[in-house]
Amino acid sequence: MRKLRVALGVLSLVSSSLTYPKEIELKTEIIEENLIGHIPKYNIYTKAGLDVKSEYEEWVSNEIKTNKKDTHRLGFEAGFEATRNIDENFELGIGAAYQNHTKAKSKIHKISNGYEKYDISKFDSIPLYAVLKYKFETSAIWKPYLKATLGYSFNFKDKDAENDFSYFAIEEASRELIKFDTKIKDDLYYGIGAGVEYNSFFADLMYKVNEANTTLEDEGQFIGRDSFDYSRVTLGFGYKFSF
Repeated sequence: MRKLRVALGVLSLVSSSLTYPKEIELKTEIIEENLIGHIPKYNIYTKAGLDVKSEYEEWVSNEIKTNKKDTHRLGFEAGFEATRNIDENFELGIGAAYQNHTKAKSKIHKISNGYEKYDISKFDSIPLYAVLKYKFETSAIWKPYLKATLGYSFNFKDKDAENDFSYFAIEEASRELIKFDTKIKDDLYYGIGAGVEYNSFFADLMYKVNEANTTLEDEGQFIGRDSFDYSRVTLGFGYKFSF
């Protein structure tokens, strides 16, 4: 009987010695899984931007330029982007924004009895696009990155914009105003630039282009069609949520 108790005690000791390492290994795996689960996989960027330098493509009708490349004021935008961390350096995702473009400066042409002033409509855009971002590895608190976007721009006339050409003679009494129906076509959207992150805040400088095609008609009669792309350098800033 005493031998039996001793044998059972030895078996119990051996069994506990075999199961204890397994318990440690299992607890270690659980801890590692919990730690990995806390590493952010997804990012949501809320952002705004100002067009610090912008220009329109010159719209030409019968070899007459209707606008200058220069613009009147700053354009602006607001939007968001959602990305997934592919690895420590790359992010891939999608984005959307509302972009309020500025207005092109008018082109004035002198004629024998006065001058003609051409005033073409500006347009605004809502692009949907893919985002590719590369983050540089650094021990500093400032994290630099490169970024590229590519997508489709839904373009529409601003309701407060002037959608017409105007003709003015020398005398105010002979002034004539001619309005043309203006149609803006949707087209490609793309951008490339660089920025920096500080904790959850970020700022970047991007070169962006909204391609567009404008058609003018006068009471159903075709007047002309030409490219009217809007390009600019945008200073963006915002906040990042990671989870």
